[in-house]
Amino acid sequence: KTDKFWSDDELLNIALRGTTDLWAATQVGEYIKIGKLVWCSFFVELSTEGTITGNLRIKGLPFTSDTTAKVEPGWLASEWSSLATSWVYVGGGIITNSTTLFITGLAAAGTAFNTALAAADVNDTSRLVGSVVYEA
Repeated sequence: KTDKFWSDDELLNIALRGTTDLWAATQVGEYIKIGKLVWCSFFVELSTEGTITGNLRIKGLPFTSDTTAKVEPGWLASEWSSLATSWVYVGGGIITNSTTLFITGLAAAGTAFNTALAAADVNDTSRLVGSVVYEA
């Protein structure tokens, strides 16, 4: 079993494809790894939205996801706030063979929550808190 806290310098950079202008005021997390099973939790709060292109991603998970996973692991946001769009659900999944989560949402009651969060959905002080369990 391995326990570790993430720090600003090590891991967990909220990143958007095609941009480097996004700044996090606070980014913390922790993980526990038992064998190939990894549990991670994170808290990210932006301080500057910057110039955003593409869809939101959370990058820098502590271990690369398994390339042979039969089911794509999902993650849930336990809290989201100060987003520019109102959502009833925020979550996503992990990209196979990567250290990256994609972020999706559901804006109203419906049958699917596969709308990717993008530039128009965040503000300077947007916050995401969540967790994911995956196989490394």
